[in-house]
Amino acid sequence: MQAKTLLRYKILSRIDMSTATERSGMIIKSLVQRPEYISAHTVLLYYPVGHEVDTRPLFNDPERLLLLPFVDRPAVGEVRSVEELASAGTFKIPPAEADPSVLERLDLIILPGVAFSRAGYRVGRGGGWYDRFLDAINPRSTRIGLCFSEQIEDFAPDSHDQPVDVIMTETEVITTNARDRNPSRVA
Repeated sequence: MQAKTLLRYKILSRIDMSTATERSGMIIKSLVQRPEYISAHTVLLYYPVGHEVDTRPLFNDPERLLLLPFVDRPAVGEVRSVEELASAGTFKIPPAEADPSVLERLDLIILPGVAFSRAGYRVGRGGGWYDRFLDAINPRSTRIGLCFSEQIEDFAPDSHDQPVDVIMTETEVITTNARDRNPSRVA
């Protein structure tokens, strides 16, 4: 665990937040042009915190059922509008919990991370929530990690780490085959 703590500190200290808004916009513009996003009907997003790529421009997409995770329990809530989220305050999500069966229909999962390896693994904030969540849901859902270029760093994954299929930064798109190489890590 010590290695991941040091990695988090190293990565977070080198993120250039002065250009984060512009770079987030570039990443989101690229994301919405990807076939995985275009064909998705049900998408799990995250509400950006701190150094994370800003996904809020996606929250008013009328073409998709958009969901946010409750981080205190294995459930999701439906995103109705950015305004509703803003009025709820930071770390709040929509009041109506979505039907649990929606998790079986997830087409696309957009994930944050402190660091991503080119092999497709992510280091989050340290609670393991996303790893447990990914282990318990539809294995056919495409997983896309969003981060800034300085968050790409090779590291050895732990046995419980759940990989992503694609990593997107403002400068590149990395397609991984981590789930193909290691079926035991497929949710």
